[in-house]
Amino acid sequence: MQPDLRDSDPHRLADTIDLNPSPQRIWGEHEYESILQHQLSVELDVVESTGPVSGPNPTHELPGQAPTSPAITIGQALFDRSTLRQLIAIKDFAKANASHPDSALPHDVAEALYFIAIAAALVQHNETITRLANQNLLAGLRWAASRPWQDARGCGVLQKALQKFVEVAQNQR
Repeated sequence: MQPDLRDSDPHRLADTIDLNPSPQRIWGEHEYESILQHQLSVELDVVESTGPVSGPNPTHELPGQAPTSPAITIGQALFDRSTLRQLIAIKDFAKANASHPDSALPHDVAEALYFIAIAAALVQHNETITRLANQNLLAGLRWAASRPWQDARGCGVLQKALQKFVEVAQNQR
């Protein structure tokens, strides 16, 4: 006997014929590692400000911009030396993607990038670039480090940030 369409779950049927499916439903968790690796390989486009520039501008750079520096990827910014401004840009990008329901980036991958950027700022610059309460920040860092699809370098930065929190807590006793 052939299955009858009228016996189908209406929600599942609606998802099947949806012309604009949410990107969050497109990706499976088994694909998150590849998606994260892709994000880490994307070139970071952040112009560093040097303040007002006066006088002739023979290089045709916009006033207030630093000379063009070699391009770096998001991964290089997170795992090698970067500026605080670059890490804030990555954090803001990840936060925007995590909170947008139609983001092409899966929520969990965006959240992981968010916490890696915060961890990198703490490790590289000893700066906190979030207003999250320490308890929530610690939970987020632990969550991101525990993802089975997490990049080994990401785990390393997250673990270093967690260690810094432990050291600070011990020094406050």
